Amino acid sequence: MKTILALLCLVALITACPSENGLACDVCVGFIVGVEKAFRDGEGAEIREADQFCEKLTRGTALFDAICKSLAHNFIEEIIEKLKNLDTPEMVCERIHLC
Repeated sequence: MKTILALLCLVALITACPSENGLACDVCVGFIVGVEKAFRDGEGAEIREADQFCEKLTRGTALFDAICKSLAHNFIEEIIEKLKNLDTPEMVCERIHLC
């Protein structure tokens, strides 16, 4: 139940301000680009990169930061698998229906 509520809050936050490609798409691509860089650098720093992205995105708002990090941690392995298959950040975001 908490996960569903967290997801709904994040979706509401992302969809609140539309942009050309959609804010959700822009946020997703930015997130994947950062994770991809950490993955390609081979330092195993994907989680740290995801956490830093969430902190920037939420500007330290505790509730949204926790939601963002929880979602990032839950999906990081799936994202890394897609990057191993040489998917672009845009392709990854399209596959999870954010672009």
